[in-house]
Amino acid sequence: MKKRLFLIALFMACITMLYAVKSFALFETEGSATSELTIGKWMILINNEDVTFSESVSLDSFVYDSDAHVRPGYIAPGNGGSFTIDLDASDTDVTMSCTIEMDDEGLEDHPNMSIELESATKTNLINSDTDYMVIINHDDTTKNAIVTYSFDWDDNPLYDEEDTELIGGEINIVFNVHCEQYLGE
Repeated sequence: MKKRLFLIALFMACITMLYAVKSFALFETEGSATSELTIGKWMILINNEDVTFSESVSLDSFVYDSDAHVRPGYIAPGNGGSFTIDLDASDTDVTMSCTIEMDDEGLEDHPNMSIELESATKTNLINSDTDYMVIINHDDTTKNAIVTYSFDWDDNPLYDEEDTELIGGEINIVFNVHCEQYLGE
């Protein structure tokens, strides 16, 4: 009888061990997961030209002042005009800071020529006659800034020789536009 009880107990212990091993295997699992992160994009247009990855853009939107003594489409002493830079960040998901700096090296020999910031649709954060900085927030309803510069060429007889050297040439005015993500600095 003791032998039978011992065999029954041994059989029950084996069955218990078998279920314990199987139940332990149930808690041993492997898993994998993926995560998709949405990355904010930016796209900067200057006068409707994509400059997100480019180095330069041509500013050919000069509007000449009308003058009875100068053929339309040309500029001369006593005349002037204006041009507009349209910074468009409407397809941008981040807050941008854009700075426009004028390099007036081409006007050094012509003190009778001047360029000034005439108007801007957003507040200028730089106190300057020619440089402009704006912050375009990602949640702005209007994500662009239109900046207008005026160009004046004073007809001063003291500079006739310098003005004569420009006949048939071009006046090169360079603007450096730098846009970057604004982090609140």
